[in-house]
Amino acid sequence: MSLFKILVIAILAGIFSCRPDPYPEFTPGDLRITYKVLYDGEPYVMGNDIRDYHGDDFKINEFSFFVSNLALVKEIGGDRVPLSEVDLIHLDEISSEDGGVLRLENSIPEGEYVGLAISYGVPADLNQTEYRPGQYGPGHPLSDETMVKPGKGYKFMVFSGQTAAQPDGILNDKVDYEIYGNNLFQQERIFQIPIEISELKDARIDVKIDIKDFLDKNPPPIDILQQSKTTESNMRIFGGKLMRNLKTTMNIGS
Repeated sequence: MSLFKILVIAILAGIFSCRPDPYPEFTPGDLRITYKVLYDGEPYVMGNDIRDYHGDDFKINEFSFFVSNLALVKEIGGDRVPLSEVDLIHLDEISSEDGGVLRLENSIPEGEYVGLAISYGVPADLNQTEYRPGQYGPGHPLSDETMVKPGKGYKFMVFSGQTAAQPDGILNDKVDYEIYGNNLFQQERIFQIPIEISELKDARIDVKIDIKDFLDKNPPPIDILQQSKTTESNMRIFGGKLMRNLKTTMNIGS
């Protein structure tokens, strides 16, 4: 074989062997966590009309919240592997029924785990009352200025939309919930689900939030006409109920 042919083969081999795979199936030690939204048990696309407590049309414009202190649990009451310290989930970014908000946790020790721990809100030591430009780099969950309530700290949850409460059926009645305050931080919930991290298994977890359950499941149901916004006066009781609803109606699958 000529020297020229040998060089060509070597160059092509180098090109194709070094080309990164843009869609790797999985990387050993990684865990994919996907946040998905449902309505009454069925996949839901934010922005589509649903029904409120009174049976009126309702459209969600934004649903975002902080989760924190995520950890894989080796045994209940025992060892755990910390994952994200804090993360901001924008469910309104989901644009298709099979879509979701993907988070990738890297370099997790191989082994078998019995659950996933999640807290809700921003821990007090991170919950600054004023936004400080440049404190966090681009893409960091705490760098989102829109999630800071001046003088109050981060908005643990934002839930907003429009409902058609008038006879004309036009979506013109606004719903606006902004939840904040260290006293509304929800301590962890441990979802007991077997999780295996290994070189031979693609580790995935689906975190599911059902809008209907979030609004209606825990009595009394959320009446968005009677309480269309959060205020300082109803924050502790009503805001606390919204945060507890998020915590208790979230489900985990794999």
